[in-house]
Amino acid sequence: PQRKLKIAVSISSFKPNTGGLQTHAEQLCQNLLGRGHDVTVVTRAASREPQGRDYLFFNEPNPNLIINDIPVTALTFSRFWLPVLWFLGKCVVRPRFEGLAVNLYESVSEKSARRAYAGMDIIHHVGEAPPLSGFAAAAAAKHWRIPFIVQPTCHPHIVGDSPLDLRLFAQADRLLTHTKYEANYLRQKSFRCPIDVVGNGIQRRTDGNPERFRAKFDVAGP
Repeated sequence: PQRKLKIAVSISSFKPNTGGLQTHAEQLCQNLLGRGHDVTVVTRAASREPQGRDYLFFNEPNPNLIINDIPVTALTFSRFWLPVLWFLGKCVVRPRFEGLAVNLYESVSEKSARRAYAGMDIIHHVGEAPPLSGFAAAAAAKHWRIPFIVQPTCHPHIVGDSPLDLRLFAQADRLLTHTKYEANYLRQKSFRCPIDVVGNGIQRRTDGNPERFRAKFDVAGP
């Protein structure tokens, strides 16, 4: 029988209307809430979209927000960790030091991540590995002994299938892919967890009415 779950949706940044990942995460949360589940987004940024290495150093000013009726909890780090974050930022861009960068990030995020994910029944991570927040979610899932699901943005041989991405995917209890092509590609990597094809779940919003589009997104006409 279906029971009410406490679900954490992990994503590196959650500012609606800034990208496909954010759109997907927002609609996923709204549909899960509509089914009666308790859903919380856990993210590093919600008031803006960090650029470059800023995703390592930016701390959301308000750690607890409500965005489009979705509860949001921010992972925030003490300034004490700034030198470590600077160092791991140098490591993560060098393949042979990626493992060290991941270990350092898990140490930096440990206290905040465990607090953010406490009491959850499942963690659903959306996105790629380079922002590193997925590794914080994976470590918290292991600590709290709850399932860790990853819905990657994997476009084989283009983006989302770097050694760092594969390192994150290997920690998942289940992978949810957008296409059969992605699923077959990841199966060739010999992951032990189940891999399901679920599509992207994003609603079609192109209704052929340009005036409605401009009004909604404040886009100037020609």
